[in-house]
Amino acid sequence: MAAMTPTAPETGTRVDHRPAAPVRSPRRRPRVWRGLVLGLGGAYFLVPLIASFVFTVHTPGQGVSFAAYTELLGAEGFLSSLTLSLGLAAATIALSLLLAVPALVAVRLGAPGCAR
Repeated sequence: MAAMTPTAPETGTRVDHRPAAPVRSPRRRPRVWRGLVLGLGGAYFLVPLIASFVFTVHTPGQGVSFAAYTELLGAEGFLSSLTLSLGLAAATIALSLLLAVPALVAVRLGAPGCAR
C-alpha cells in the first residue's frame, strides 16, 4: 500500500506547477511524392508502349492502318515462334514452382519461427 501512495516532496526542493506541454502528433508527410513517383513510373512504362503502337499503325501520307498487325498473323514462322514462347513461359513457371514450393514447405514445417 505504501508503494501506491505518492510521497510528499522533500523540503527545500522546488516543485514545478506549470502545465505539461501538449503532445503533438507526428507531422504527416504529404502524399504528393507517392503520386509523383507512381506517375513517373507509369509514364516510364506506358510512353514506350504507346509510341511503338503509334509507330506501327501510322503510315505517313496514308493515316492509320492496321495492316502491320494483319500481316503479322499470317507471317511465316509466327505460329511456331508463338508456340515456342508460350511453351518456354509454361516451363519457366513450372520450374519456379517446382523449386519454390518445397523450399517454402520446408521453411514452414522445419523452422516455423523463420516463416515470418
